[in-house]
Amino acid sequence: MKTILSVLYALLGSILIGWFTGGCTRQEQTPTAQGTCRIQQYRATTTSTSLNSTRQTNYQYDPQGNLTNVVTTLDQRPATGTAGTQTGTTTVAYSYDAAGYLTASTSQQKTTDILSGNKTNIATVSIASSYSYTNGRLATAVTKNIGAYGVTTNTTESYEYDASGGLTKKTSLSTYTYDPAITKEIPANPTGPLCIWTYTKNRLVDYVERSGTAEYRPLTIVNGLVTGYSTAGNYKTVWEYDSQNRQTKAADYVGDTLTVMTTQTWSDAKPSIASLPVFKGFPVTVPASEFGQTGVLSTSTNSYWNSVSKTIETFVTRSSVSQTNSQGLVTTTVITAKHPNPAAVSQDYTTAETYTYSNCQ
Repeated sequence: MKTILSVLYALLGSILIGWFTGGCTRQEQTPTAQGTCRIQQYRATTTSTSLNSTRQTNYQYDPQGNLTNVVTTLDQRPATGTAGTQTGTTTVAYSYDAAGYLTASTSQQKTTDILSGNKTNIATVSIASSYSYTNGRLATAVTKNIGAYGVTTNTTESYEYDASGGLTKKTSLSTYTYDPAITKEIPANPTGPLCIWTYTKNRLVDYVERSGTAEYRPLTIVNGLVTGYSTAGNYKTVWEYDSQNRQTKAADYVGDTLTVMTTQTWSDAKPSIASLPVFKGFPVTVPASEFGQTGVLSTSTNSYWNSVSKTIETFVTRSSVSQTNSQGLVTTTVITAKHPNPAAVSQDYTTAETYTYSNCQ
């Protein structure tokens, strides 16, 4: 099931908070600075009748305050037996030049799953990126992603600016190669479409995917925010936002039938990502991401279309209670998830999150 946040983060955003998502239509979200207060550790413990897990992320910085390492570990175990056990580590490292510009980043992810019959599946993902600049502004980003199942994706992004330094255009082109001996995913084409984002005063105004002479515009964009996505078929997603550009609703449709819906409300707490340093020379868009601002959730409800009863039914509701420090950054959150359907009550869970910072007054 797609969650409302599943499309928010590509490489640079997602590796700062855990595992990976990505896609051609997804723009990376550069973290914003919040004084000298810096996140040092995030830890989340989830308990339920069927599954328990612990996720922890540690952050390291150099003497100049640049982010240098992010290490995330996951340990998920079933209440009984071993099938469903998942452990993993993602290590991200950042390199800078003498002037403080990010020149390279690498990520190594290894996940081990124990399947039924005590079979073990080990998946590794390796990502390496390099960055170049012109006149102090990010000009290109080249990324090589070696996937877990034999597919390698090479992506080149280019950035253009106006005379005042405002972002006007971003292009992205990916090529795919694979090892036929091990791959479980064979790319449909060796080269993806040329993806073009167009900006006016750092605000997204157009997005197009170009293949040869054919152009496709899958996104509806309003005030720099993506409010709709549609395929060439009859599938579409619609997003809504609040006055602070945070997502409040995502709805999936097949034709005119609503199939999946997520609604959200937000607290006044600032997310921990707001304490991360800005990458020098990277473009800053308004809003920071075309899929909305990052925040701290208060409530979330996931619903789906029941084809038998012909009604929208609630699958899970989540409520959160958060505490903040003197700078308004979230320090603790307790999330409680409830499933109204008696058949899914075993999936109820509670997550306790803690955030540790340094240099917060």
